[in-house]
Amino acid sequence: MAGSLRPGDKVAFLGLGNMGWHMANALARAGFNVAGWSRSMSETPPNSLFAVHPNAVDAVRDARAVVVCLRDQFVTDDVLFGTGLYTAIHEGTVVIDTGTTGPEAAKAHAEKLSALGARYIDAPVSGGTGGAESATLSIFVGGSTAAVEEGLPVLEAMGRPFHLGDVGAGQTAKLANQIIVGVTIAAVAEGLAFAERSGIRLEQILPALGNGFAASRVLDVHGPRIAGKDFSAPGAIRLHLKDLKLAASNESSKGLVHAEIVRHGFERLAAAGSDGLDHSAYAKLYDLDPESAL
Repeated sequence: MAGSLRPGDKVAFLGLGNMGWHMANALARAGFNVAGWSRSMSETPPNSLFAVHPNAVDAVRDARAVVVCLRDQFVTDDVLFGTGLYTAIHEGTVVIDTGTTGPEAAKAHAEKLSALGARYIDAPVSGGTGGAESATLSIFVGGSTAAVEEGLPVLEAMGRPFHLGDVGAGQTAKLANQIIVGVTIAAVAEGLAFAERSGIRLEQILPALGNGFAASRVLDVHGPRIAGKDFSAPGAIRLHLKDLKLAASNESSKGLVHAEIVRHGFERLAAAGSDGLDHSAYAKLYDLDPESAL
């Protein structure tokens, strides 16, 4: 891996939201020269280990790697290609997209960047802001072996990467992750709604469920949120809904009954004005309509 990125190399980081800011800090802690940029931030925030540039082109100029962490495929496409940013991406640059943009967008972006002589990796992440802050994210990686080997030090500085195949494989795996998480949230919410309606206090049943076969990370993290009716955590319904819609647009989604049920549930919550709440607020469906969450 003679051509691998290494500490001291300049890495541009585009998108400094709840996740991106922590991920950029992790890269800086690993010794990379991080140049940050955000659509909504022009000054370096407190406790940052990197500088924020007011202009994305300045952040990208002379960078050996460009890490992108933006809201969706449309914003990512606009920032990379609609603003002229691509003119600052030189031959040999490794572009790593950590957002959930879908496999088709990943393939399209890889083709455009390849024409510039750049290498592309789709590397969406899972683990929330906690995983971003502790640099323990699960990273679903798609791309050529050469590109992934070159970008591996950057990926490993942010978490644990899993190379799953060619471009698009990382995005596909992230959508699978979102289906599993969404369906599990729905199962937890439904089981707790049943228990609560039957007169059991959720604070009492959670330890019992966590000690049995129903135990899961979703139950551990979201069970107390559902019990306390506190849906202020940053995993917004609108983002999970966006990912489930991406999955639904893929031909592989045929027959995924439970993913469809959860998507419709999130759509109902969004229509009711709850799209900014944490995705554990799926439990609110049972308050909207006590007879049915569908």
